[in-house]
Amino acid sequence: MALQDVAQYMIDPDFVDQVLLQRRTPQGVDQYGRTTFVTNTSPVYMCVQGKKEEKLTREQNDAWLTDAIDVYYAGILYGASPGGYADVVVWKDKRYQVESVVDNYSNYGAGWTHAVCRLEAVNNG
Repeated sequence: MALQDVAQYMIDPDFVDQVLLQRRTPQGVDQYGRTTFVTNTSPVYMCVQGKKEEKLTREQNDAWLTDAIDVYYAGILYGASPGGYADVVVWKDKRYQVESVVDNYSNYGAGWTHAVCRLEAVNNG
C-alpha cells in the first residue's frame, strides 16, 4: 500500500484555522508573592480537531463539563511541566491549555506536533 504525504493539507485553509498561541514566561514576583508573567501572543495556523470526550467533574457545590481539542501544529508546543508553563491556544474565543504533547516530530521533516488541549476553567474571582 502506498503512503500518502498529507503535509500539503496541513497548510490548506480548508483544513486549518488561525488561532492565537500564547506563551507565558515568568517575569518576577508581585507584592503578594505570586508569580507574574509576560505573555507573548502570536497568530498561527493549526489543524484543530474536536475530541469526542467530555468529562463531567463534580464537586460538593458544583459540577461542570470540561471540553478538549486535538491540535496539530508545525512547531513545538509545551505542556505543563515542573518549572515550566503550558502554552495556551485561543480558538473560537475560548482558551485551551496544552495538557499533553502526544507526538513531537519537531526533529523530523516539517516538525509537526500533536497535542491535547483542555478548556481552561473560568475564574470569576
